[in-house]
Amino acid sequence: MRHGVAAHKHILAEHGGPDTFSSTLWAAFATRGAEQSIRRVLAVPGHPDLNHAAHHLDIRKAVLTRHIDDLEQTVGATLLDKTPDPDGISLTAAGVAFRAEAVPVLAMLAGTGNGAAVMTTKPQPQPCRTMTR
Repeated sequence: MRHGVAAHKHILAEHGGPDTFSSTLWAAFATRGAEQSIRRVLAVPGHPDLNHAAHHLDIRKAVLTRHIDDLEQTVGATLLDKTPDPDGISLTAAGVAFRAEAVPVLAMLAGTGNGAAVMTTKPQPQPCRTMTR
């Protein structure tokens, strides 16, 4: 068996193939690890800033930023409004549209069948851990 990029099977292939999903969703889910990246990006809204979101997701800010940049590049639109706001980071109109398409697919992949239950609630503020030496 051949390993590497050519051997990667598209995550949505067994759920109907490219004719079942929009070209945007098909492209967004095309890369290895895309499901996790999309879940992370959709978990950002509601956090006060990317540092807080990254901390809550237990990843480095640089990794989260790369997920956001890669997904926005693939989708061809800005998905998050990161300007300072009392309600935190929010989805742009394109982000809202992408979320509406992606949440049911994420639910299907998770086996829940309930798109409304996957990342539709605002994250609860988490106390920031302080590092001690």
